[in-house]
Amino acid sequence: MMFVLFPLLMFGIMKLLSDIMLNDDVDQQERFQFAKCRSIDRNVNRKSFVYPQRRIQAQDTTCLITQASNTDTSLTDESRSDSENAQIVMPWREKLPDDLINTFCDKLGDAFNTDTNGRVVPNLVIEGFLAVQAVLIDLERRPKEITGQKRAFQIVLDQQAAHYVLLEWDTNSRCVRLYDSFAPDAIGRSVAEWRLTSDIKNNIIAMFGHLFDESTTTDSEPNIPVVIEDGLQQQHDAWSCGLHALGFLLLRIFDRSVQNYDVDLRDVLAFFNQILNSRRPSREFFSNAEFASKSISPRRYTPVMVLLDKNSRDVKIC
Repeated sequence: MMFVLFPLLMFGIMKLLSDIMLNDDVDQQERFQFAKCRSIDRNVNRKSFVYPQRRIQAQDTTCLITQASNTDTSLTDESRSDSENAQIVMPWREKLPDDLINTFCDKLGDAFNTDTNGRVVPNLVIEGFLAVQAVLIDLERRPKEITGQKRAFQIVLDQQAAHYVLLEWDTNSRCVRLYDSFAPDAIGRSVAEWRLTSDIKNNIIAMFGHLFDESTTTDSEPNIPVVIEDGLQQQHDAWSCGLHALGFLLLRIFDRSVQNYDVDLRDVLAFFNQILNSRRPSREFFSNAEFASKSISPRRYTPVMVLLDKNSRDVKIC
């Protein structure tokens, strides 16, 4: 009897050891794939990376990493992923993190500021596009970054409300235009004071306050003209402010009126993900993005201009 059971027992032990070694190999391969995914953008803070059967916790939000086929022909040369093995994918109904917005805006700015020789020249055509986290620091560099002579765009964060808005510098009117997806159609004094939170005021002053210094302009007024745009496509949730801000940005940078277009946020997200996985998208590539359609009936446009005192932070409606 022992001669029969002993070989069976040894066979069971050998199979168990084989399964353990196989699982270790799978874990090592998955850890290697995770390391390759992390190499796409070392500056991106993410809450979790997802790949088959595995979730790794990190910091700010949920970002999906999908394995891309080497035979995928859906991407053009200018939109092809930096990694042939993985793509960054932000899922629907997740608030966009600062770092990924920065990456998108960097690529948009580079596309506009590329000269005829294919070189990126900072501030060649468009100014702004600072990192969201960097707007309130290194203010001594701001006069070189924002001259006031060229159009400028900046997505800023109201930290208390965890809400993104878009700022635009209008060179013709010499004013700041604020695009806020929470701004209602009718804007009065109370609404203006409500939407111009202390965080947004600080960002406006940090970005454009130097343009109203005696040392840098003939205009010695301490007040910054701010136009609060209305008639915008409004936000009705707690997470899509980043997508709204990007939609406004993609319209305004090509001189389209935000009041005359309806933005499809799912299309904005799809284009956002495509840009994140692009090496160096061109200006034409951005201009061909399909994310908005002409409104059948344009929304009412009755913007309100306020004067923001950069010293006291008080707001006066014009």
